[in-house]
Amino acid sequence: MATLATQLFSRLDSNTKDEEQLLKLFWNRAELKKELATLRNDIYQLTDQLEEEQALKLRVQKRYELLETMLSNPETAATAQTYYQLRDIWNRNFERLACVSDDLSREHRDKEYRLHVAGFRRKLYDSLTEIQGELSEVNQSGDSLRSQIHALREKRAHYQGFWNFFRRRRLTAEINKLRSDCRAVTMRLGELTEDLQSRSSVTPPEFAGLDVKAKREINLTIIAYAQELYLHFSDREIAAKSLEASIRQLCDIRYGDRRDCRSMSSYIEERIALLEADGSIHDRVECRVQYLKSLVNYRRETDTVPSAEVLDRIAMLRDSKPRGEVGVNILADEYWDVFAVLLT
Repeated sequence: MATLATQLFSRLDSNTKDEEQLLKLFWNRAELKKELATLRNDIYQLTDQLEEEQALKLRVQKRYELLETMLSNPETAATAQTYYQLRDIWNRNFERLACVSDDLSREHRDKEYRLHVAGFRRKLYDSLTEIQGELSEVNQSGDSLRSQIHALREKRAHYQGFWNFFRRRRLTAEINKLRSDCRAVTMRLGELTEDLQSRSSVTPPEFAGLDVKAKREINLTIIAYAQELYLHFSDREIAAKSLEASIRQLCDIRYGDRRDCRSMSSYIEERIALLEADGSIHDRVECRVQYLKSLVNYRRETDTVPSAEVLDRIAMLRDSKPRGEVGVNILADEYWDVFAVLLT
């Protein structure tokens, strides 16, 4: 009988071990499937990335070959030179707007941060002054209580003999009451001192960043600057041609014959030089900002970019008053990639 039981339990143990091994194999197989699926996804992504890079390399190679072909021909070389001059205008103006955005953001951020810290320190000073005032009052109250206790003790000392028992007991009760009040005052002094120390070590809270008003002022200055840049390059449609060059390929554009291209190139160089030497553009921009403030509106209170509909024309200002206008919408046409530098 014992032998039979031993054989039976041995078989049960063997079956249990076999089941555990099967489960381990199943789990390992499932993990291998997951790893295989992950590797396949990685392969697909790397293949797509490689194809994209190869396609980009092919496009760049074609552009290089096209440019080489155009530069080898005097007629088309003039077109290529003008094309890249126009693209350079676009890039220069974008960089100007980006610098304006960065400088104004830094100035406003520094100003608002100083106000933020000053406000925090002012509130902290008021809070500490209030605590110190209460601390002084509590100290005075403690001194008064200790003086009363001392006076009652001296008074009690004068009442000797058993016939003054009730007087001494009444004075003792008053002294105990004052001692209790004195202990409460001492605890309050400790709380106020701890509160004063903890508040004195508090640092200003994290600065939340520019508010909507500051962002609107910065964006309005950027828009005004972009309009001034358009007006500077508006003659001979340089600004419009620069926009075209920023979105179209060289092979799709013509600017006339060699003489026309050279004339335009010379004019572009002249306008760029005049812009670099223009010392009054910032005054004109500020004047335009004041004009735009009375013109623009915002759809929501949280919007930082004005509605484009009201900016469908550029006023030509003289003495802070409009003396004509140009039918161009800087925002709608996204001149100089203005949306890339506007704050949202």
